[in-house]
Amino acid sequence: MDLSLYKPTETEEWLSFIYRKNGIHSAADMDLDHIAAIFRAMIEIHPYESKVIWSDNFALIYLHALLNKEQRRENFFHELGHIVRHCGDQFRMPEAFIELQEQQAAQFQLYAAMPAYMLDEFIHDVYSWSAFEKILAEAFCLPIGFVQKRLNQIMNRLQLAQLDKERRERTIDTSYITTEYIRQMQARWGIQR
Repeated sequence: MDLSLYKPTETEEWLSFIYRKNGIHSAADMDLDHIAAIFRAMIEIHPYESKVIWSDNFALIYLHALLNKEQRRENFFHELGHIVRHCGDQFRMPEAFIELQEQQAAQFQLYAAMPAYMLDEFIHDVYSWSAFEKILAEAFCLPIGFVQKRLNQIMNRLQLAQLDKERRERTIDTSYITTEYIRQMQARWGIQR
């Protein structure tokens, strides 16, 4: 996987800046208590569904006690997304707005739990795709399904970037368009002359 074409979103760039500024450079640096403190939050384990309560000055992230470590981390980053991206009380919001906030928190969760800038250190370990997924799941302490979702997101963006790069190169360099090339394309697409 070549990450050189990966274009992070503004949110990813901002989050990467915050992480790096606070000494988070690799998966090993991603201590949940440290990350929570960066955003003026604390973590509590409790017997109920994961949720977050926050104000402008402080937040408390409740994580369900029955979740395993990987699921807790996944839930933590989702709840952190609400702190970083939202305001207001969901109990007083229309259902459509709640759904939007949940989608935004899920998107943020992908960036925050497994930042793309940290993946370079693992690329040399890729012997097979499934091994790569397992290595990342262990390094970031996340469920394999979550890692697969993030990698699919990254791969889709890389493919789009590659297509865009090829389009720009074709726009710049049209020397490959010869009479023979046009005939080949017409034959490929079944176009009669």
